[in-house]
Amino acid sequence: MKTNQTEIVIAGVLLAVALLLGATLLPSSLHFARLIIGMGLGYTLGRGAYGFAGTANRAYHTGSTKLMRSFMYLIILSSFVTVVFAAVPADAVNPDFVLKYGHFIHPVSLGTVIGSFMFGVGMSFAGGCASGVLTDMTVEFPKAVLALIFFGMGFVISMPFGAKFPTLVNGSFFTSSPDINGVWFPDLLKFDGLNGFLGTLIVNIILAAIVIKLSYAYEAKRKAAGTYSPVGSEKESEEAMAQLTDTDLSFYQRYFMRPWTLWESAIGMTLMYVALMGFTKSAWGVSGAFGFWFAKLMNLFGVSSEAIGNYTGNPNLVASGIFEHQQSVQDIGIVLGAFIALFSMGRLVDSFKAGLKIGSKQAILAVIGGLLMGLSIGLSKGCNAGGLFSPIVSFSLSGWIFLVFMVCGAIAGNLIISPKNK
Repeated sequence: MKTNQTEIVIAGVLLAVALLLGATLLPSSLHFARLIIGMGLGYTLGRGAYGFAGTANRAYHTGSTKLMRSFMYLIILSSFVTVVFAAVPADAVNPDFVLKYGHFIHPVSLGTVIGSFMFGVGMSFAGGCASGVLTDMTVEFPKAVLALIFFGMGFVISMPFGAKFPTLVNGSFFTSSPDINGVWFPDLLKFDGLNGFLGTLIVNIILAAIVIKLSYAYEAKRKAAGTYSPVGSEKESEEAMAQLTDTDLSFYQRYFMRPWTLWESAIGMTLMYVALMGFTKSAWGVSGAFGFWFAKLMNLFGVSSEAIGNYTGNPNLVASGIFEHQQSVQDIGIVLGAFIALFSMGRLVDSFKAGLKIGSKQAILAVIGGLLMGLSIGLSKGCNAGGLFSPIVSFSLSGWIFLVFMVCGAIAGNLIISPKNK
């Protein structure tokens, strides 16, 4: 294994500079924590070639469902984390879970269904989801930038949807209590002796196990039909595990240069979720910064803050600076973490150069995909992070609904752009 000393040095310098500037220039310790968490997320996603869009896209194109299965294990592990943080009564040390994490308990509405389906179509076109757009800056820079810009545009366009179409977006088909506009599983299982959290954890494990079972069945069907092909990054990371016992390699080569397996990445993502819950008292969101960035861009090019506020319904949308906006800091951290991951592995330069080439079809798909994902946010109230992962691990039924229709949308989108793959 060849060690690229220059890239490794750049990784160390980039990490040191990011931490130094973050510690000294960011407005609060919470912003600095957001930066560190974002870098951890980006490092994990980059080191393991891990992305939520691949749960459906890889399955469609190759038949491999390993990423979907590892994502379900991530859901199970993170659900345990939520129980540890949240299963304390309101009159004890921690405030009520709904008060702390209610943002991720979403309605089960027609908007959820339409929005998650649109998001799935968009991520199949763009080849990545919200977090994927950020980490793709390291390997497909032009496409990622196009997707990011139009994602932000679509998000800003969608911001008034809730006010203009309240029944569509907020009219939940079911509610678990008068206080929640949606279904929060602990409300239905309060008899379990742990304020509903023990029963809810079991429900999440059962639902994740069903997805894992279906994933195995689908992969077996593709193998039987002769349409299965291994995913290069998955095969490489599994084979690279042998490097851990290869004494001919240096310590750095064994532990910092090999790609992570999907299971290692799932553990890394779980640890970042622990940090998010501990520091921010919230789960994970990504796309909120995209709309904020595009609104700031509009403001820079002459659209007044008042006009932006009147359209979006948020008069203070562009009032804060980029580095005062916590989710922006975290998302910038994701990009930095992904760059550090590939630099530290000695792979950034080759990957970045290869990804600079973009065809007209790929550019058009990135634009349409980004726009669709952005528009979907106003309907489903979140992306793969804020609409799927965080609601599921916040024990909201809406996250599981999002997963089902996102996968359906991804299948539909892939059928449109590559109908020969089945």
